[in-house]
Amino acid sequence: MKAKTFFRKLPIKQKLILIIMGLVFFITLISGISSTINESIQAQQNLAIELKTIQRIINEQSSAAIEFMDEKGAGDILQSLKLETSIIAACIYNETGDSFANYTKSSGVNFTCPKVSKQQSYFDDSYFHSFKDIIIDERNIGSSYILADLERVDKAVSNHIINITYILFVILIIAYFLASKLQKLICPHPTKTNMTNIWKITKKLVLEKSSGLNVRQKDKEKIKLHSHVCFQ
Repeated sequence: MKAKTFFRKLPIKQKLILIIMGLVFFITLISGISSTINESIQAQQNLAIELKTIQRIINEQSSAAIEFMDEKGAGDILQSLKLETSIIAACIYNETGDSFANYTKSSGVNFTCPKVSKQQSYFDDSYFHSFKDIIIDERNIGSSYILADLERVDKAVSNHIINITYILFVILIIAYFLASKLQKLICPHPTKTNMTNIWKITKKLVLEKSSGLNVRQKDKEKIKLHSHVCFQ
């Protein structure tokens, strides 16, 4: 209520600036939110594509180790995942669904391979999960699982939000500058000619009122408009 009363008491020229800046802020904010959502979706898609490609390569390299029951060889293949910082754990399963080899990003992490699942990949609130079958000659000999964090996605979204904030700040400055220029075009600074005209109209109103004549509504509106818009 106080804000509404405060806004009503403002001169029109200040209301004009506030309205223009408010509209610009609202439009830019909505665009920024939409852009941030799109950035998050795109970052997740890029991460999923990259990790699925890595998982496909791991499956191809570990197929021989699974067929020959070479757990050490499969484990060594998984160790190459250290180069991909997003992956925090991975597992290779044999044909019966038992864990054959596993990898964790940090040796101190207590990680247990999840129960083997059908081929799928999905995001939850904190991680990316991917199960993928290992196929040789159209025969399923096992599967693999990758668990990755979303740090890269979060970083991309955070950087995007920072950029949007900078853009919003710059746009508001430009909007204020343009609104001020527009306000000056609508209501220029008082000049000697303007003041003389207003003085003549005011003098005429006083004389008409003192002589008992009806004051024209048009003249009243002129004084009210000039005084409220341009000189407050």
